Amino acid sequence: MWLKKFIKDNLYFFYPFTACLLVGAFFLYLFSKDILLLAVNSRYSPYGDLFFKWFTHVGDGTTVLILTALFLLFVSKEKALVLGISYAVTSIPVQIVKLYAFAENYRPKSYFWKDYYRLHFTEGVEILVSNSFPSGHSAAAFSMFLVLSYWMKNKLASFFFFIMAFLVAYSRMYLALHFFADVYAGALFAVAATTFVIYLLNGHYKLQDKIGLQKGFFSGIK
Repeated sequence: MWLKKFIKDNLYFFYPFTACLLVGAFFLYLFSKDILLLAVNSRYSPYGDLFFKWFTHVGDGTTVLILTALFLLFVSKEKALVLGISYAVTSIPVQIVKLYAFAENYRPKSYFWKDYYRLHFTEGVEILVSNSFPSGHSAAAFSMFLVLSYWMKNKLASFFFFIMAFLVAYSRMYLALHFFADVYAGALFAVAATTFVIYLLNGHYKLQDKIGLQKGFFSGIK
């Protein structure tokens, strides 16, 4: 069964991801959104501010699109298609939900509008006020790093890629840009959607076996 093999090849991504889902569901049931946010946002430092201020951009669309373009030009058209389509299938629905279904879902600064002094804001980070649910950065990061884990098929690499995705999601709460439920939903949807795309493109249509897609546009030039 394709799904069973896919999970087995990426166990060190799926093990911690599943553990986080279970613990996260427990937290969502027990604690309010403000308590969960402050548990992360209140634990800050100058080093954390500097790191998360920049690392959070790993989860924006620009990073994924640049990586997709590099694969398309220099590595493999098949890999570029898998990465690009995974990002599109993940991010487009997330943005539609954010902008229309949950347009009035306020971000931390608006939620704490009476006492937002309780929040820590990192200097130089634009603090948005609405369209909080779900987290687009978390979704993009989990999608991208799951695809990279799939290609590497290495246990240590899979765990490393999970940590990278986790840190992007964590950064959204650290920077007071999203609540825990936002990053939880973004990550869950991304992993489900990306798994489906990988199955469709490589499990069903076997793009990895098509000779014409195995090189980038410039990878064969000498």
